Amino acid sequence: MTQSTTILSLLKALGSDNARDYLKTSLAASLDIVDALFHTTTGHTHTGAGTNAPKIPVGSLANGAATGAALGSDVTTLTGAQVLTNKTLTDPVLNGTVTGTGLASIRSFNPFIPAAAWELPATNFPQSEKYTSLTNWPAVRVLRFDAATAEACYVSVRLPANTPVAAISGKVLWFSNSATTGAVVWKITHLSRADDEALDTAGTANTATATAPGTAKQLDTASIALTVTDYAAGEHMLLKLERDAAAGGDTFAEDAYLVGVQVEFS
Repeated sequence: MTQSTTILSLLKALGSDNARDYLKTSLAASLDIVDALFHTTTGHTHTGAGTNAPKIPVGSLANGAATGAALGSDVTTLTGAQVLTNKTLTDPVLNGTVTGTGLASIRSFNPFIPAAAWELPATNFPQSEKYTSLTNWPAVRVLRFDAATAEACYVSVRLPANTPVAAISGKVLWFSNSATTGAVVWKITHLSRADDEALDTAGTANTATATAPGTAKQLDTASIALTVTDYAAGEHMLLKLERDAAAGGDTFAEDAYLVGVQVEFS
Protein backbone atom coordinates (compact mmCIF):
# COMPACT_ATOMS: atom_id res chain seq x y z
CA MET A 1 0.00 0.00 0.00
CA THR A 2 1.56 3.32 -1.10
CA GLN A 3 1.68 6.52 0.94
CA SER A 4 1.22 10.09 -0.45
CA THR A 5 3.51 13.09 0.13
CA THR A 6 2.00 16.14 1.86
CA ILE A 7 2.17 18.81 -0.88
CA LEU A 8 2.10 17.17 -4.31
CA SER A 9 0.56 13.82 -3.33
CA LEU A 10 3.44 11.89 -4.87
CA LEU A 11 3.25 8.17 -4.13
CA LYS A 12 5.85 6.60 -1.84
CA ALA A 13 6.37 2.86 -1.62
CA LEU A 14 5.93 0.98 1.63
CA GLY A 15 7.66 -2.23 2.60
CA SER A 16 4.62 -4.31 1.76
CA ASP A 17 4.26 -2.90 -1.80
CA ASN A 18 4.97 -4.96 -4.86
CA ALA A 19 8.11 -3.40 -6.37
CA ARG A 20 7.10 -4.08 -9.96
CA ASP A 21 3.63 -2.61 -9.52
CA TYR A 22 5.04 0.45 -7.75
CA LEU A 23 7.61 1.19 -10.47
CA LYS A 24 5.13 0.63 -13.25
CA THR A 25 2.16 2.52 -11.84
CA SER A 26 2.74 4.65 -8.75
CA LEU A 27 6.23 5.97 -9.52
CA ALA A 28 5.28 6.66 -13.15
CA ALA A 29 2.30 8.74 -12.00
CA SER A 30 4.51 10.68 -9.59
CA LEU A 31 7.06 11.42 -12.32
CA ASP A 32 4.28 12.74 -14.57
CA ILE A 33 3.23 15.16 -11.78
CA VAL A 34 6.80 16.46 -11.34
CA ASP A 35 7.35 16.72 -15.10
CA ALA A 36 4.17 18.81 -15.53
CA LEU A 37 5.42 21.32 -13.01
CA PHE A 38 8.20 22.34 -15.43
CA HIS A 39 6.02 22.82 -18.49
CA THR A 40 7.02 26.10 -20.23
CA THR A 41 3.51 27.62 -20.10
CA THR A 42 1.39 25.61 -17.67
CA GLY A 43 4.06 24.78 -15.10
CA HIS A 44 4.18 25.91 -11.50
CA THR A 45 4.08 29.52 -10.27
CA HIS A 46 5.82 31.08 -7.30
CA THR A 47 2.87 32.46 -5.37
CA GLY A 48 3.84 30.87 -2.07
CA ALA A 49 0.35 29.37 -1.70
CA GLY A 50 -1.06 25.86 -1.98
CA THR A 51 0.92 23.56 -4.25
CA ASN A 52 2.82 26.46 -5.81
CA ALA A 53 6.48 27.18 -5.10
CA PRO A 54 7.62 29.89 -2.63
CA LYS A 55 8.00 33.51 -3.73
CA ILE A 56 11.34 34.43 -5.32
CA PRO A 57 13.29 37.34 -3.75
CA VAL A 58 14.05 40.17 -6.19
CA GLY A 59 17.78 39.62 -5.77
CA SER A 60 17.40 36.07 -7.12
CA LEU A 61 15.79 37.14 -10.42
CA ALA A 62 17.97 37.15 -13.52
CA ASN A 63 17.73 40.17 -15.82
CA GLY A 64 14.58 39.88 -17.93
CA ALA A 65 13.29 36.86 -15.98
CA ALA A 66 10.15 38.57 -14.70
CA THR A 67 7.25 39.35 -17.05
CA GLY A 68 3.73 40.68 -16.60
CA ALA A 69 2.32 43.38 -14.38
CA ALA A 70 2.98 42.05 -10.88
CA LEU A 71 6.27 42.55 -9.12
CA GLY A 72 6.44 42.58 -5.36
CA SER A 73 6.35 45.77 -3.35
CA ASP A 74 9.89 45.11 -2.18
CA VAL A 75 11.37 46.15 -5.57
CA THR A 76 13.70 49.01 -4.65
CA THR A 77 16.61 48.94 -7.08
CA LEU A 78 16.92 48.23 -10.80
CA THR A 79 20.38 47.85 -12.24
CA GLY A 80 21.90 46.94 -15.57
CA ALA A 81 19.40 45.65 -18.10
CA GLN A 82 16.53 44.89 -15.70
CA VAL A 83 13.14 45.83 -17.14
CA LEU A 84 10.26 47.32 -15.18
CA THR A 85 6.96 46.61 -16.95
CA ASN A 86 3.49 47.88 -15.97
CA LYS A 87 4.66 48.67 -12.46
CA THR A 88 3.46 51.65 -10.43
CA LEU A 89 6.17 53.36 -8.40
CA THR A 90 5.14 55.24 -5.28
CA ASP A 91 7.41 58.14 -4.25
CA PRO A 92 10.23 56.85 -6.51
CA VAL A 93 13.84 57.77 -5.94
CA LEU A 94 15.83 57.47 -9.16
CA ASN A 95 19.58 57.06 -9.24
CA GLY A 96 20.97 57.18 -12.76
CA THR A 97 19.23 57.50 -16.10
CA VAL A 98 15.85 55.90 -16.81
CA THR A 99 14.77 55.48 -20.42
CA GLY A 100 11.73 54.09 -22.19
CA THR A 101 8.04 54.92 -22.58
CA GLY A 102 5.47 55.57 -19.91
CA LEU A 103 7.90 57.37 -17.60
CA ALA A 104 6.30 60.81 -17.65
CA SER A 105 5.04 60.55 -14.08
CA ILE A 106 8.56 59.71 -12.89
CA ARG A 107 10.59 62.27 -14.73
CA SER A 108 8.13 65.19 -14.74
CA PHE A 109 9.47 68.54 -13.60
CA ASN A 110 6.83 71.23 -13.93
CA PRO A 111 7.51 74.00 -11.41
CA PHE A 112 4.87 76.64 -10.76
CA ILE A 113 6.49 80.03 -10.16
CA PRO A 114 4.06 82.35 -8.32
CA ALA A 115 3.98 86.10 -8.76
CA ALA A 116 5.80 86.68 -5.48
CA ALA A 117 8.83 84.66 -6.65
CA TRP A 118 9.76 86.85 -9.63
CA GLU A 119 12.54 89.42 -9.34
CA LEU A 120 11.86 92.99 -10.49
CA PRO A 121 14.39 95.14 -12.40
CA ALA A 122 15.22 98.74 -11.55
CA THR A 123 12.95 100.17 -14.25
CA ASN A 124 9.92 99.11 -16.32
CA PHE A 125 8.71 96.46 -13.90
CA PRO A 126 5.17 95.27 -13.05
CA GLN A 127 3.74 96.35 -9.73
CA SER A 128 3.87 93.69 -7.03
CA GLU A 129 0.75 93.96 -4.94
CA LYS A 130 -1.92 92.22 -2.94
CA TYR A 131 -5.12 92.00 -4.99
CA THR A 132 -7.98 92.79 -2.64
CA SER A 133 -11.03 92.96 -4.93
CA LEU A 134 -12.16 89.39 -4.30
CA THR A 135 -14.71 88.79 -1.54
CA ASN A 136 -13.77 85.24 -0.58
CA TRP A 137 -10.04 85.57 -1.24
CA PRO A 138 -9.12 89.11 -0.20
CA ALA A 139 -5.33 88.72 -0.40
CA VAL A 140 -4.00 87.25 -3.65
CA ARG A 141 -0.40 88.17 -4.52
CA VAL A 142 -0.13 89.37 -8.14
CA LEU A 143 2.12 91.26 -10.54
CA ARG A 144 0.24 94.03 -12.38
CA PHE A 145 1.44 94.58 -15.95
CA ASP A 146 0.75 97.98 -17.52
CA ALA A 147 -1.32 98.32 -20.70
CA ALA A 148 0.91 100.96 -22.28
CA THR A 149 4.49 100.19 -21.18
CA ALA A 150 6.42 96.97 -21.73
CA GLU A 151 7.20 95.65 -18.23
CA ALA A 152 9.25 92.59 -17.28
CA CYS A 153 10.26 90.35 -14.37
CA TYR A 154 12.90 87.64 -13.97
CA VAL A 155 13.44 84.23 -12.35
CA SER A 156 15.69 81.20 -12.68
CA VAL A 157 15.30 77.46 -12.00
CA ARG A 158 17.70 74.54 -11.84
CA LEU A 159 16.88 71.58 -14.08
CA PRO A 160 17.14 68.19 -12.31
CA ALA A 161 20.03 66.00 -13.45
CA ASN A 162 17.67 63.22 -14.63
CA THR A 163 15.13 65.37 -16.50
CA PRO A 164 15.41 65.01 -20.30
CA VAL A 165 14.59 68.28 -22.09
CA ALA A 166 12.82 67.72 -25.40
CA ALA A 167 10.13 70.41 -25.21
CA ILE A 168 9.24 73.26 -22.84
CA SER A 169 6.11 75.34 -22.48
CA GLY A 170 5.34 78.31 -20.25
CA LYS A 171 1.78 78.52 -18.95
CA VAL A 172 1.07 82.14 -17.98
CA LEU A 173 -1.82 82.34 -15.48
CA TRP A 174 -3.49 85.80 -15.40
CA PHE A 175 -6.79 87.65 -15.06
CA SER A 176 -8.37 91.06 -15.61
CA ASN A 177 -9.87 93.42 -13.08
CA SER A 178 -12.80 94.70 -15.17
CA ALA A 179 -12.16 94.63 -18.95
CA THR A 180 -13.59 91.70 -20.89
CA THR A 181 -12.40 92.37 -24.45
CA GLY A 182 -9.07 92.59 -26.24
CA ALA A 183 -5.95 90.45 -25.99
CA VAL A 184 -2.64 90.43 -24.12
CA VAL A 185 0.68 89.51 -25.76
CA TRP A 186 2.87 87.62 -23.28
CA LYS A 187 6.53 87.04 -24.02
CA ILE A 188 9.01 84.69 -22.35
CA THR A 189 12.73 85.06 -23.07
CA HIS A 190 14.72 82.08 -21.84
CA LEU A 191 18.26 80.72 -21.68
CA SER A 192 19.89 77.53 -20.37
CA ARG A 193 23.43 77.62 -18.98
CA ALA A 194 25.81 74.83 -17.98
CA ASP A 195 28.94 75.23 -15.87
CA ASP A 196 31.57 77.47 -17.51
CA GLU A 197 29.03 79.08 -19.88
CA ALA A 198 28.45 82.83 -19.82
CA LEU A 199 25.32 83.97 -17.98
CA ASP A 200 25.19 87.37 -19.67
CA THR A 201 23.98 85.97 -22.98
CA ALA A 202 20.89 86.91 -24.98
CA GLY A 203 18.16 84.29 -24.76
CA THR A 204 15.43 83.09 -27.10
CA ALA A 205 12.09 84.94 -27.06
CA ASN A 206 8.72 83.29 -27.66
CA THR A 207 5.27 84.86 -27.47
CA ALA A 208 1.60 83.97 -27.20
CA THR A 209 -1.51 86.11 -27.58
CA ALA A 210 -4.17 85.54 -24.94
CA THR A 211 -7.74 86.68 -25.44
CA ALA A 212 -9.31 88.20 -22.35
CA PRO A 213 -12.02 86.09 -20.69
CA GLY A 214 -15.56 87.28 -21.33
CA THR A 215 -16.06 87.81 -17.61
CA ALA A 216 -13.81 89.91 -15.39
CA LYS A 217 -11.84 88.25 -12.59
CA GLN A 218 -11.74 84.90 -14.38
CA LEU A 219 -8.42 83.09 -14.80
CA ASP A 220 -6.93 82.59 -18.23
CA THR A 221 -3.91 80.48 -19.18
CA ALA A 222 -1.71 81.62 -22.05
CA SER A 223 0.45 78.73 -23.28
CA ILE A 224 3.81 79.68 -24.81
CA ALA A 225 5.81 77.01 -26.65
CA LEU A 226 9.46 77.72 -25.91
CA THR A 227 12.09 77.03 -28.56
CA VAL A 228 14.50 74.47 -27.08
CA THR A 229 18.06 75.30 -28.08
CA ASP A 230 21.09 73.87 -26.32
CA TYR A 231 19.14 72.68 -23.27
CA ALA A 232 20.38 69.75 -21.17
CA ALA A 233 19.50 68.06 -17.89
CA GLY A 234 21.15 69.58 -14.85
CA GLU A 235 21.58 73.05 -16.37
CA HIS A 236 20.39 76.40 -15.01
CA MET A 237 17.46 78.05 -16.78
CA LEU A 238 16.90 81.82 -16.77
CA LEU A 239 13.51 83.29 -17.67
CA LYS A 240 12.24 86.78 -18.40
CA LEU A 241 8.49 87.33 -18.55
CA GLU A 242 7.01 90.49 -20.04
CA ARG A 243 3.83 91.89 -21.41
CA ASP A 244 4.64 93.14 -24.91
CA ALA A 245 2.38 96.16 -24.66
CA ALA A 246 3.79 97.69 -27.85
CA ALA A 247 2.91 94.68 -29.99
CA GLY A 248 0.10 95.17 -32.45
CA GLY A 249 -1.76 92.17 -31.10
CA ASP A 250 -1.87 93.58 -27.55
CA THR A 251 -5.29 95.24 -27.55
CA PHE A 252 -6.26 94.75 -23.90
CA ALA A 253 -7.01 98.23 -22.57
CA GLU A 254 -6.21 97.75 -18.87
CA ASP A 255 -3.55 96.21 -16.66
CA ALA A 256 -3.11 92.43 -16.71
CA TYR A 257 -2.77 90.67 -13.35
CA LEU A 258 -0.28 87.81 -13.24
CA VAL A 259 -0.84 84.98 -10.74
CA GLY A 260 2.14 82.90 -11.81
CA VAL A 261 3.78 80.81 -14.52
CA GLN A 262 3.92 77.03 -14.81
CA VAL A 263 7.02 75.82 -16.68
CA GLU A 264 6.43 72.35 -18.15
CA PHE A 265 9.22 70.09 -19.42
CA SER A 266 8.77 66.97 -21.54
